[in-house]
Amino acid sequence: MCIPKPATARAAFSLIELLVVISIIAVLAAMLLPAITTVRRAVYGTQCASNLRQLGLAAMTYASDHNGLFPPSALRKADGVTFDFTHGWAYNAEFVRSYLEVEPDDVGAACLPGNMLCPSRQTKSRQIQLSYGLNRSAPGHSPAANSLAQSNAGQARSRVMIFADALDWLILSTSATSWSAGFEGTKVNAAISYRHQGYAQMVCFDGSVQRAAMPELLTLNRWK
Repeated sequence: MCIPKPATARAAFSLIELLVVISIIAVLAAMLLPAITTVRRAVYGTQCASNLRQLGLAAMTYASDHNGLFPPSALRKADGVTFDFTHGWAYNAEFVRSYLEVEPDDVGAACLPGNMLCPSRQTKSRQIQLSYGLNRSAPGHSPAANSLAQSNAGQARSRVMIFADALDWLILSTSATSWSAGFEGTKVNAAISYRHQGYAQMVCFDGSVQRAAMPELLTLNRWK
C-alpha cells in the first residue's frame, strides 16, 4: 500500500528574492516621485491662479464702489509721515469679507484666510509673508489715498499687474530682484516672490492671470 507523503511547508523567500522585490519597489518609486511632484506643482499653481483671479475681481469690484480706487496698501496717519497698515488691503476685514467674500482669519492682523494664501509659499507665518502683494508702482497710484486708480492703466491693462506673488502685502518695481529661489523665511519689503519654479504669477488690470520670470520684471512693462 502506498502511503502519501506529508505536505511540506512552502519555502520562505530567499534573501536574493527579497532584495529583488525591494529593488523593484525602489525603481517604481523613483519613477513615480517626479510625476507626483509635477502634479502637485500644477495643482498648487492652479490654486494660486484662482486666488489671484479672485483678488483681481474683488479689487475691481471694490474700485467700482470707491470712485475707481483700489483698496489702499496702507493709509497715511495724521502725522503725514507714518502709515496705518491695519487698513491696508490685506488687513482690511471689510475688503476681505465684503469683496473677497471669505471670512477674515484674524481681524486686526493680516486677515486673509489660509485657503486664500498661495499653497506654494514656504513661509507659513502671515506676519512674514502674505502670499500676494499689491503693485504700488502701477499707474494711477494716489499718494493721498495710497491706492491705485482702476482707470489709469489705459492700454496697458493686459500686461500691468494689480497683485502678484510676493513676500509682502505690497510690491515695488525697485524690489523686483529681492528674492531667494528656495527660501522665503525672511521678510523682504515690497518684494516679488518667484515661487513657481522661477516664475511669479500675477493678475493684471484686465483680469487675466499670467506669469513672468525675473528678467521680464526687471523692466517696467509689468509695473506701469
